[in-house]
Amino acid sequence: MFSKHVKAVQNTLSNDNCISIMTETTFPLMLLQQLTKLHLYGNNFRCDCAMHWFRYWMKANYRKLDALSKYTYKCHSPPEYNNTRFVDFDPDYEYCFGFSLAVEIALFIVGICFVCIWGIHLVSLIRSHVLSKGCIPITDSKAKLY
Repeated sequence: MFSKHVKAVQNTLSNDNCISIMTETTFPLMLLQQLTKLHLYGNNFRCDCAMHWFRYWMKANYRKLDALSKYTYKCHSPPEYNNTRFVDFDPDYEYCFGFSLAVEIALFIVGICFVCIWGIHLVSLIRSHVLSKGCIPITDSKAKLY
């Protein structure tokens, strides 16, 4: 929407356009940080997981938006959210993206522990089997096996 070379915009009037999705790449990060007002009312927002980032950005930057003043952002699609206020659309991370990062890290750690425990168990089984058979390990470097 904006060139990454735009550096001094503080007030953006993007109301009554055909904007349906706002993502992390709609505005350059530097521009979002410098904005003092962002006017987006009158747009037909799509209220689904594609708007997850914007919904949480709104919560953190509500003073920059006109949405909480005299204008209200409305959802226009999907049909089950038609005419719902955008601030009432509140998908959680797990709903949109599956497992949370904490759950993924926990599963990774459990998997590593599982592999380590079974590896140690397997090594101890092999050692106990070798020792129970009376096998003597070859330690002489000149010995040859046929």
